[in-house]
Amino acid sequence: QNQLVLKIGMIVRDRGASETVGKILHRVLGDERAERIMSELGIGTPQPVSQE
Repeated sequence: QNQLVLKIGMIVRDRGASETVGKILHRVLGDERAERIMSELGIGTPQPVSQE
């Protein structure tokens, strides 16, 4: 499974789609695991998005 996650990370970085993948990871894995994996991959680092 780790290989898959790493491959996803590579694709995400290439395409700049980390936000979408982040949402998918959260839905599939749950918040805690998704956060850990995303931080391991260095994607989706929490950046304040102002949508007020």
